[in-house]
Amino acid sequence: MPSSEAPSWLSELLRTAPTFTLEPSSHSKPNHPHLRSTIADLQVHPALEAGLHLANRDLYSAHFLVRKGQGGARELDWGHALLHRLEGDWGNGKCWYTDLDNHAAPGSIYKRFFSSLPKELTACQFVDLTAFYSIPSEATPDVIAQQAHKVFQSSESFGKVKTGFSREQLDRFVADPSSAPLSRAETEEWARKELAAMVEGLAEEHGWAPMGMKESVEALKEQKGGEEGQAVSHDAQGMVLGGGGGRKY
Repeated sequence: MPSSEAPSWLSELLRTAPTFTLEPSSHSKPNHPHLRSTIADLQVHPALEAGLHLANRDLYSAHFLVRKGQGGARELDWGHALLHRLEGDWGNGKCWYTDLDNHAAPGSIYKRFFSSLPKELTACQFVDLTAFYSIPSEATPDVIAQQAHKVFQSSESFGKVKTGFSREQLDRFVADPSSAPLSRAETEEWARKELAAMVEGLAEEHGWAPMGMKESVEALKEQKGGEEGQAVSHDAQGMVLGGGGGRKY
């Protein structure tokens, strides 16, 4: 039964939340399969539900929700950005992060989290680091260099993305990984913190009490407020299903 208290499994869910780019084959394979329906049955705020599905590595369930409430530079757009980051569609993800940087409210959960990143990293640079470190550490130098080029191309392909790392910066990271602003372990820690900040912030803001149908519809309308329509066409369904946006090594 839905409860107004945080579920007992929340800490374990956040502890095992995904961090770097996921293999396409895992997009429909939650970390905790038994929680897929449990999360939906909570009937909490749609953005909180999407965050819980993302923390469970259930991109399919999260995708359904973020598409229904996109465009308002609010938490469901953050979920959309994070979903693209996890599926390896870094360019589209950085477009959503850019929209949030430009339009999210100053005191929003999103702004509070990203203002706390070390080394004054931008959201797009953070995506670049998670993408850069998604390649296995034992990969050959040539493969790592190819990955860095893909990371740069994911920014260059979209005109609105202005705050990612330059090609020269990424090349330096390849030549000397210690020159990157965060290590692999630090980046992974902050990637997990991002999901925790989203879920915990939304729970604090909206609570765990179940919402009725009318309340849920109103919540989705509120999430869609502000900027109507995006400058970039986000073909999220194809990418979540392992299409062109997924990583290929």
